[in-house]
Parts: sequence; structure tokens; C-alpha cells
Amino acid sequence: MLNTIRMRLLESLLAEKDNRKVLVDKLGVSQEIADWAHNLSDKLSIWIVNSLKEKYSQYVRNVADDDKVGLDDFYKTLNGDYRDIISLIKKKNRPEIKLKELSFDDAKDLVGKYQYIEAWLDDPATQVQAELGQGFLQNRTWDEALAMAQEWHESLTAGGSVEDLLDDKDEIIHTFDDGFSWVLRKSNTCPKSRESMGHCATASKPNMYLLRLVKGNSEYITVDWDPSEKSSIQIKGLNNKKPISKYHKYITWLLQNDGWGGIDKLKTNTGYLPHTNFQLGELEPEVAANIFGSKPNIMDIQDILEYTPNNKKSDLIKSLFNYQSFVNKLIPYGFSKFFDMVDGKDAISAIVIKNPTFLEKMNKYKGVLTYTLGEMIGASNYKDKLIEALLAKDGLIDMLDEEGAKLLINNHSNPDFVRDAIDEAIFAAEFGDYDEEPEESDYQMSESVRLKKVIITELRKLC
Repeated sequence: MLNTIRMRLLESLLAEKDNRKVLVDKLGVSQEIADWAHNLSDKLSIWIVNSLKEKYSQYVRNVADDDKVGLDDFYKTLNGDYRDIISLIKKKNRPEIKLKELSFDDAKDLVGKYQYIEAWLDDPATQVQAELGQGFLQNRTWDEALAMAQEWHESLTAGGSVEDLLDDKDEIIHTFDDGFSWVLRKSNTCPKSRESMGHCATASKPNMYLLRLVKGNSEYITVDWDPSEKSSIQIKGLNNKKPISKYHKYITWLLQNDGWGGIDKLKTNTGYLPHTNFQLGELEPEVAANIFGSKPNIMDIQDILEYTPNNKKSDLIKSLFNYQSFVNKLIPYGFSKFFDMVDGKDAISAIVIKNPTFLEKMNKYKGVLTYTLGEMIGASNYKDKLIEALLAKDGLIDMLDEEGAKLLINNHSNPDFVRDAIDEAIFAAEFGDYDEEPEESDYQMSESVRLKKVIITELRKLC
């Protein structure tokens, strides 16, 4: 009995422990973030801050300096996700979670998986928790729990036409000329939707609503929508499958029009089985690019491309480069990750060279232009043509540092050709086009030209 009392006292003391001083003094975050993490869960506050800092370091590597926000603003964008993670930790009926071993993204992935599982657990028709016990998943692995939930999801069958498809919770927000309508349902679940569509008809989170594409007494697409974040996680067709392409025009309307409330953020790459969701890159490339161009924060470009069909990827990239909002996301460090994940790299390099400002903006960051050119040249199957196109681009030679000039010279089959092109361009920029070498001595030249002349002389010795 005494031991039991001591254990409860110890648990009480641990629960009251305040880690905020550690978060500020040792982990180096502001008092604001320390208070936020403490209020979420002091027991988990050290993991919260460590995972936040790791996520922030990923963010700053891929965002231009002009677009970066500080950690005190960045954490607010993840507040909802962290609340979902903490909520999952508090669930009684779930498989084991070793949170200290997980990154933010790993934990967020488990949230999506549990949402899939929870739709099965909460189905009043199955009474699974009453049958197997309230905490039966504690002794199951995540794979086992997902397999059990999947069996239930797959048992649902679409009923097609359903009587009384809409009720007083449903509001028609737009009707198309062909009779299809988008309906906003101010509830996170819908029995009639489940009956017609053959899926769980439950939003990913309790605070979300449902959007339903209907015609007559049948439903064709179900979307969950967060009215506060203006975000969507699931966009599903019949039986939890992707909506077929003939319905894409209705999804396009939903994404392009904000009068009804609007979708500012697509999270369709998250949750469980994201490949069964509609993805932005499945639209016609010009349409998808236009949506991204007008809403550049709707989705990370890497996530868009990951789920874009291969036959549309090249055209989508070409279309995206028409939007400055997309180009800005690649500067300075986003391009490397983007370039690494795409095929047809010579085609991408050609698009980059034609863009009027991309390389110039890259040059504002020390060493980034040379690194970018190195990636393009290293991946090229036509190095000579690529280098010659770079040399012909207005202003490019003037932007080259010593390492950049070496890069172009050493990767061309005729190094002397590149040296001469750089030499001529430098002097033409300073003195205009002359048939003969200018007679001015070095002290009459500008400092930049004199420096570049020295670089050329040294390069001729080295190469």
C-alpha cells in the first residue's frame, strides 16, 4: 500500500514538472514557444521543441531568404498538427507509439493512419470495441490494426441512388449547368453519403465539414474541409477510390472559387493511403499550374510532383515556370531538391535558361549560382550545347565567379572556346565591340573588369 502511494505521488510530481526553463536555456527557443509546448503537453514538451527545430531546419534549407519566417512564426503553422499528435498520444485504444524515436513527419503519419482506423472503431454498426474490449489495439501492431480497419473499409459497398440524400445539415453552394451540385454539409459525417459512396463518409478531424458532389439522389465525390484552416485532406470517389477524370472540372471549380469558403491548402498527400486521393497534378497541366500560381501555398511542389502522373509531369513543370510565384519557391535552395526529383533534366535546364530572372536571382546568394549550374551541367547529356546556351544568355558571364568560370571551361569539349567567349564578353561589356584589343592599360579599367582579366589569365594557366 505504501509503495502504491509513493508511486502515485511520484506520478503526480512528474505530471507537474515544468520543462520551460530547459526549453529556453538549453534548447534555445523563445519563452513564447516554451509556453506553447508546455501548454500542449509538458511531459512531451522537449520532444515537441526538438522535432519543431528539426522541421524548421528543413524549412529554411528550401525557402528563399526573402520568404523565410522566424521560428516564432513558423511553429504557428504546425500548431494544428502538433495538437493532432498529442491527441493521438492520449488515445487509449491504439497500438504502441515510441514518440521519442519519431520525427514530426513520422508522428504525423501515424495520425493519418489512426484516422483511418478510428473510422472503423467509431462505426456504430460494428460495435467492435464492445466486442473486443475498449483497449484491444494496445496489444496489436500498427500493421495489424490497419489490416483490421482495411477489411472493414473494403466491406462497405456503394449504393448509388439513395432516397433523401440531403437533409437540413446540407447547403447547396453551387449548381452547374449539367445538374451537378456541390453541397456543404456542416457535419463531419454523413450516413447517406456512406450509403451512396461505399466509404466511411467521415472527415479526417472532428472539426471538419464534408463537401459532396451530388446529382439527383446520387453522390459522386466526397471532400473533407476544415473551415478554420480552409484545408482539405481527403478527396474521394466511390469506394474510397480516386475520383475519375470526368469529374475533375468540378474539383477545379472548388479549388479556384473561394466565395463559398475556399480551399487554401491541400493535404491530400498526407493521411493513410494518399495514393487513393485526388491529387492536384492529375488535372490538366495548365489548369494545375494556374491553381498553384494563384495559390502558391496550396501544396509543396515536391508533394505535387510526387503524385503527378509521369505523362503529365513534364508539361506541368513547363507550365509552372510561367508563374513567378513558383519560380520564387525554388530560390535559392528549393531548386536542388526539385531538380533531383524530376526526369528530363536537360528540358528543365532549357526552361531555366529561358526564364528572364531565375539565374540572376540565384546569383544573389553566394555560391548558389555556381552550384546550380554544376547540377545542371552534371546531369546533362548535352554538356556542350548547355554550356554554349549559358554563354549566350545575356548577363550570365558577368555573373560568373572564378569557380563558375572554371566549371564551364572544364566541362566543355573545347575549353579554349569557352575561355575566349568569356574573355570577349568581359571586354565587350566594358569597352563595346572592338576588332582589336583595347589600348587602355589596367589602371584605366574598372575594378570588376581588372579582376575578371586576372581570373581569365589564371584560368589559362590552370586549364
